[in-house]
Amino acid sequence: MKKWMFRSFILVLGVMQVQGAIVHRYGMDDPNDSVGTANATLVNGTGNSIFADGQLTLAGGGTSGAAGTDYLNLPNGIISALGTQATFEVWTTWTSGGMWCRIFDLGASDCGEDLSCSSGNSRYIFLSPYGGASLLRCGINMPIPSRVENVVDGPALLTANEQQHVVITYDEGAGLFRMYLNGAQVAQNTIPAGFTLAAMNDFNNWLGRSQWPDPMYGGKFNEFRIYNHAMTAAEVEASLVAGTEVSIATQVSPTNLATGISATPTLTWAAGYMPADATGKAFRLYLSKIQADVVNAAPAAMVADVTTTSYTVPAGTPLAKDSTYYWRVDEKLTFAGNTDPNFIAGAVQSFETEKTVPVLTTSAPFVVVGSDCSLTVNIAS
Repeated sequence: MKKWMFRSFILVLGVMQVQGAIVHRYGMDDPNDSVGTANATLVNGTGNSIFADGQLTLAGGGTSGAAGTDYLNLPNGIISALGTQATFEVWTTWTSGGMWCRIFDLGASDCGEDLSCSSGNSRYIFLSPYGGASLLRCGINMPIPSRVENVVDGPALLTANEQQHVVITYDEGAGLFRMYLNGAQVAQNTIPAGFTLAAMNDFNNWLGRSQWPDPMYGGKFNEFRIYNHAMTAAEVEASLVAGTEVSIATQVSPTNLATGISATPTLTWAAGYMPADATGKAFRLYLSKIQADVVNAAPAAMVADVTTTSYTVPAGTPLAKDSTYYWRVDEKLTFAGNTDPNFIAGAVQSFETEKTVPVLTTSAPFVVVGSDCSLTVNIAS
């Protein structure tokens, strides 16, 4: 198991059960998917790669497609099944591997399953610590009608020999993919025209290996996650703070910055990854017009503890109209031997309630006969 780390009141620790937006999780205690059933296979050609201390160490060396190399082989079809949104989140330490080595490469090569070759005619999404222009790079390749590979670049090479947190979000509705490095967005670009996840023939989904004959990746994977949801900037930051082994609640509704929301809305979210040995699993909801109270989890902003993934504001205590509200959902859980619950802080979101509709009244009835007329009303703001 991994060592646990604490930041503020947030507990970071191990193992399993998830619902909602996180659909695959490789915690690197072994090659198994602790959320779904998409267990991976370690290809250990050197015999020197190993799962130990909650991390996968890939030995590196050699060229993608060559015999005697090491990588993690994820099941076919898991990327094309995601829908129109996705997030790829990884905690990794890069120790070796030259230009174009891959942290991940998801999709297909031109020469077929389990093969690496010149692959400009195939659909894939890759992340390299050392891409073109000597920068951290994520690329999406669209081969038709003529090849287009759109990229997002980090500010420099990925820092070597230190664990880094990299997140790639993908949203076909917005037409954008984004790169986050250690919690901060560093780049965004448009998804190539015509590219969809559903159209991918993803028979080569790899950590540490490229669709092309590029160098193999050497280093450590602490955790790799796949979501069927494009995480927001606030969710990415909250996930970094929560760390590995526990994931935050995501896929909130109303979405961040939504407008025209009812004064008695139903707030919903997708549960994150909660340890199987926890008891009292629930969610704590904070909601207030005062942003600082929600950010700081002030008692005045705490409105409910619930065991479901939704909460409806009661009709008897509606929200104020024409107002901005801030809210967040923390996961609440208690472990054997403990009496006090632990909390995994969610991302702070906001929404605006519907506008107040003015009602016009007159002191006495009036009637206009025989001609058209106009009525001018001055409404004080």
